[in-house]
Amino acid sequence: MSRLRAVVGVSYPDPTSLAIVEKAGGLSKLSDEQRAKVKMKDVKAGGFCDDMPAKSIKNFLKWGYIREVDSEPKKGKKG
Repeated sequence: MSRLRAVVGVSYPDPTSLAIVEKAGGLSKLSDEQRAKVKMKDVKAGGFCDDMPAKSIKNFLKWGYIREVDSEPKKGKKG
């Protein structure tokens, strides 16, 4: 099973807020009233971002902002 880990700090809207952003045509097109309703999640580099909206994952992977990692830790050699 894989998880999503931020390579750099990333921000993305929660699912409810994503609908507001999409309706406006993007973050830059939000009115002040709409912007006040949008809740963003900030994840620092190295943090997990498994709750990222599916619509954002493809681009964030392509841009190298996030990567898929194994959720199981790798076993190291003893000794």
